[in-house]
Amino acid sequence: MVRTRVPATLSVVALLMLPLALGGCVLFDPPEPTAPRALALNRDTPKATYEYFKTMVSNNQWAAEWSVFSPNFKRLLNQSVGRNVDAGDYNLARTTVADNSQGDMQLLLGSTYVGEQMVGPNAAVVTIEAGGRRLSPRLVRLTRWELQVVGDETPYGDFVTSAGEAVRIQPDGSVTVMIRPPQSTAGLLRTFRPDQIEAFRVESQWYLDDFGGLDATLVEGAGDGQPQPPRPQATPQPQPRPQPAPTGWGSPDGAGPPQPPAPPPGWGSPDGPSPVAPRPPREAPPSDGAFGWGSPDG
Repeated sequence: MVRTRVPATLSVVALLMLPLALGGCVLFDPPEPTAPRALALNRDTPKATYEYFKTMVSNNQWAAEWSVFSPNFKRLLNQSVGRNVDAGDYNLARTTVADNSQGDMQLLLGSTYVGEQMVGPNAAVVTIEAGGRRLSPRLVRLTRWELQVVGDETPYGDFVTSAGEAVRIQPDGSVTVMIRPPQSTAGLLRTFRPDQIEAFRVESQWYLDDFGGLDATLVEGAGDGQPQPPRPQATPQPQPRPQPAPTGWGSPDGAGPPQPPAPPPGWGSPDGPSPVAPRPPREAPPSDGAFGWGSPDG
């Protein structure tokens, strides 16, 4: 039996053509995008929070973006648009006005991390460079508790001053968690049975407190399409009534600025200057001088 040897170049070509013969499932079937939750992302540091937020933006994970904003940022957002803005409003703004093709969001996606400066034990100013300019978002570290209930994708939660306020270690080594939720949330939590509680956690994370100049379009977009309250109009102030002019600089009370000299007789009313424009000087009539310019009859 004679064996035929296949040239190496033909073998390579055959391997490259194999995916085409199989319908392009290897070369032309793009892999499914990796879910953001599968990535090694966290918000344990200011830099990690910046990377987390940037990744959420690039993957259009608007609910995760919304969770990064601090309560103070959301409060200022409400004040800016004149109403309460929730995650649904934010998602609508991100899909319409401030989508990833918009200039400001492109600036964020193309930015690079430069450094950070701690301005307190739980606050930092991060410097990022984007589009040839540097921006300085402000981040804060906050502690939040969350209660996950079976069948509900959105956890219940709120912020506490610190983890030590919520979690106590007893002398015998047991751990006690004591949370005082807002009254509105407490009434709802009382309705859950113990077997409905799926998870409970208390953790400290960094939150975006100021967008560093990239939030103008985002804030305006969150309020687009919604009725805005009328802006308060300035209340007209009463104007003082004009007072009669003082009798002159030499009046007995000495009040008032210097007044112009009194006009000559016949020039106006005795009360003050007449609004009629002064008459041009007239030429003296040809006479023997009995009627001159300074004579009593004018």
